[in-house]
Amino acid sequence: MNDQFLNENAQIFKSSLVNLCSNLHYLCKDVAQSHGISLKLANLLEIIYEQDGITLNNLCRKIDEDKGNLSRLVNDLMKDSYVIKKQSERDKRIYYIYITEYGKEAILNLKQVCIHNMDSLLSILSEEEQNHFIKALTKLDNHVYDLTIKK
Repeated sequence: MNDQFLNENAQIFKSSLVNLCSNLHYLCKDVAQSHGISLKLANLLEIIYEQDGITLNNLCRKIDEDKGNLSRLVNDLMKDSYVIKKQSERDKRIYYIYITEYGKEAILNLKQVCIHNMDSLLSILSEEEQNHFIKALTKLDNHVYDLTIKK
C-alpha cells in the first residue's frame, strides 16, 4: 500500500470517527434532556450509580473536573434528589456520594432508552458486521488506553 492511500484512509477514518462521536453525543444529550437532566449530570449520575459511595476526590479524578464545579454539579443532583452526600465519621474532610432510589430509577430508565437506541443503531448491520465492528472498536479502545498509560 502506498503512503497516499494510507493517508486518505486515515483522513476518512478520522472524519468518520469524529462524525460518529458527535452524532452519538447529540443522541445521548437528547435522551438525557428528554428526561429532564443535562448530559453532564447524567454522566455524573452514571458514575455514582456504578461506584455508589464514591468520594468527591475520586469523583474529581474520574471525570477530570475541578472541585468547585464538581461540587456545584453534585449539589444540583442533590437538589433534584438523585444523590445524597454523607460526611465521613472518621475524617470530616471526606464526603461520600450515594445514589438515591429516585436516582437509581432515573439512571436505569436512561440506560434502557440508550440500550434501545444502540440496538436500533446496530440493527443496520448484519450479525457478522456487528461482531467485526465490536471487535475493531475494542481493539482500538485498548490501543488508545495503552497509549494514554504510556504517557
